[in-house]
Amino acid sequence: RALFHIEKTGGTAALLLPLYFLAGMRRGKAFQRHPAAEIYILDHLSFDVERLPDTLHGGPVKIDVAWFVWRAGYHGQTSVSWLSLDDYL
Repeated sequence: RALFHIEKTGGTAALLLPLYFLAGMRRGKAFQRHPAAEIYILDHLSFDVERLPDTLHGGPVKIDVAWFVWRAGYHGQTSVSWLSLDDYL
């Protein structure tokens, strides 16, 4: 829905998503049609989430995240950068 709204308004959308958001054949085709302008990988930010009871080993699993930024009308290459908390501490 965010892509629909930015195309309609000429705006920008930034979503904090897990890195595995990039995986998958259907998602790859969607990225070709609507590439993110930038992806900012956060090197010190990850989340521990509880696994579902039926997964192997149980316990928490670490999920790394990134900011995915889409801009209305953008059709170029996606820029990938890393953001470090070390730059701000």
